[in-house]
This record gives sequence, structure tokens and C-alpha cells, in this order.
Amino acid sequence: MSVGKDSILRAANADAKKTEVKVETKPAEEVKAAAAAKQPWYKQAIKTLGDIFVPIIPAIVASGFLMGIMEALNFMVNNGFLNIDTSGSIYTFAQLLKVARNSFNLFRFSIILNT
Repeated sequence: MSVGKDSILRAANADAKKTEVKVETKPAEEVKAAAAAKQPWYKQAIKTLGDIFVPIIPAIVASGFLMGIMEALNFMVNNGFLNIDTSGSIYTFAQLLKVARNSFNLFRFSIILNT
């Protein structure tokens, strides 16, 4: 038997009938909004930053995987383990994305050093 929202509400309503206590439920969004309003300003700021940057994490991980795959392919092509056409459009586009990502990382690192 699993304990979930419905079974808890059924048990609460059954107890409410016995004790004549009224059971009220609120929508989850309303409860979350009330809890967020009670938090200090710095926790609200951290939550806002988290809401912004957490969805970006999969893209960062995927770009890291693609960069690793491209480096492995480059190593295998340069050392003769693999013979593929490196002038193809997909390979060239992947190289451009890698260069763009590396340029962004250098830019970000230079901002960190200058602050």
C-alpha cells in the first residue's frame, strides 16, 4: 500500500467525520507561494538564480560531452586510428561550436580575473 496525497486526505476526512473537525486543502501552487513569501530576501534571491540557471545545466553537460567526443575523434584522426572525412559539414559545424565554446570560456575566465 502506498501512502500518497489521496490516501492521506481520505484518512483525514474519515477522522474529521469522527471528531467533527473541518479539513481544508489548498492548491499546491498557493502553498508554495505562501512559503516563498515567508522566506528571507537572500533565500528568495538564491531561488531566483536557481530557477534561471538550473535549466541550463543539461545544455552545459551536453556541450561538454560533445566537446569530449570531438577531441576523441580529432585524436583518432590525427594519429591514424580512424580515417574519416574532416571536411564534411557536420564535422565542420561541430568544430565551429567547439571554437565558440572555447572562446566563451576564455572570455568568462578573463572577466573572473579582472574582477
